[in-house]
Amino acid sequence: MQFQAPGSAKLRALVEPYINQGVYPPTHELGDGEAEVLSEKDRSLLIELFELGKEEEKVGVAGETPHKDSPWANVREEICAKVQEVLDSNPDLLTLDMVQQHAVDKGAIPDPDEDSNMQYYRMPDWKFAHWACGSPIRVKSGASFCPKCDKQQSSEFWPYGGQGEDLDDVALLLNGLGKRCAGCNQPTKNKFLKDDKCPVCRGTTSAEPGRRDYGTNGGIRCDVASGPCSCGAWH
Repeated sequence: MQFQAPGSAKLRALVEPYINQGVYPPTHELGDGEAEVLSEKDRSLLIELFELGKEEEKVGVAGETPHKDSPWANVREEICAKVQEVLDSNPDLLTLDMVQQHAVDKGAIPDPDEDSNMQYYRMPDWKFAHWACGSPIRVKSGASFCPKCDKQQSSEFWPYGGQGEDLDDVALLLNGLGKRCAGCNQPTKNKFLKDDKCPVCRGTTSAEPGRRDYGTNGGIRCDVASGPCSCGAWH
């Protein structure tokens, strides 16, 4: 199956500088005076986007995810296409709160809150894909990577990922199992956080679970350096 990166060349050119900065411009609500100076096309597109947002509120289910081809996922795909059309028409509308929120949430542009390098974007069914090529990301040994672009990352791991579970930093954050360390911004399991900081930023010894160098055996992440391990081996 062939994948394409999302959006037009115009949209991608708009987003690229923000990817380099790792942040989008501050947003604001659309004021009456601002609405009056917009073109008729822009006003019409914003109204259509607003109505699609109301439609999603009707079919979305709190605490669940939109499965592919479901009514919820379908309307999210429509919102994604519409917000791309909005930004193609007028890139300055990225500063509107409604536009930027939909753009990030529906995968029209990458999400800096989920990935500081802004490499990934959220697809309408809440899975994630690589912004450069559009390929769905995969998880291996606790690390997320793009099988097409990230040839070197498939054997790497992120320090506070899943300890043998198939979890990447996005999954940890989305599922409330962890959050970013206040010091280094690394996604960290909740049980390893103290005062919102990971063991490394607290300066603890390597004997504490959660450190990069805790319980490694030949570079493999395990619970113990020697003896019986939860991986099923005796190190």
